[in-house]
Amino acid sequence: EEGIADEEIKTRLNDQVDRLFAQRAAQYGPEVWRQVEKSVLMQLFDQSWKDHLYAMDMLRNSIGLHAFAEIWTGPHHVAGLLHSAELGLGVSVIAALLAVPAAVLIHRTNIRGRRVWDFLMLLPFTTPPFLSAEAWILVLERHGYLEQLIHFHSRAPEAFLYSYWGITMVMALHLFPLVYFSIAAALALLPSSLIDAARTSGAGWLRTIRTVLVPHLLPSILGGALLVLAGAMAEYGIPAQLGIQAHFFVATVG
Repeated sequence: EEGIADEEIKTRLNDQVDRLFAQRAAQYGPEVWRQVEKSVLMQLFDQSWKDHLYAMDMLRNSIGLHAFAEIWTGPHHVAGLLHSAELGLGVSVIAALLAVPAAVLIHRTNIRGRRVWDFLMLLPFTTPPFLSAEAWILVLERHGYLEQLIHFHSRAPEAFLYSYWGITMVMALHLFPLVYFSIAAALALLPSSLIDAARTSGAGWLRTIRTVLVPHLLPSILGGALLVLAGAMAEYGIPAQLGIQAHFFVATVG
């Protein structure tokens, strides 16, 4: 019926249920009906208790260390972790090789526009990884910008991009500012008198670098490389863009 309030509907339903129970009690007798009610309640309680035990078991399994054990023992997960470590080490080494000469050239020579160079060095790190990977794909893929620019048709650039070394190079170009600015800060604290003293004492450039620059810069290089290692192992965008086609799966991609 239209226009009946919700409370009125509930009241009518309750009345109907009460009448039904009274009819069944009169039909089978009060004692039999009490046994029926008891049986129904016990079944409901038994099912509720089973659901409770199942929920507690699921909760206990989720709180435990089973997931971590699966990560360290499952062959698929172990392979992903090993690939992540391999990729992180490669990216750290290449980033350090790029950052050290760049920092020394910009902060220990008379090059002009040092602040401009520092700003340009920061740009790769501020670019989202997905965009960096997509940009390199557009440049190095078949019929890409590089091929159109030099009019040289070859699959080598695309094959390099979709490989371990291609992924490593793209990630190193994205993360090497972490090492660069760490070394730049160390160079700013290096007194020029130390280098001058070594040079006036007869030490050549190689010996000066080995005895003065390397010991002073080594903590900064290692600190920046560790940051790159952590960033590379936690990276998702570039391995997802390039690693799937290269069949190089890391822990973050799976």
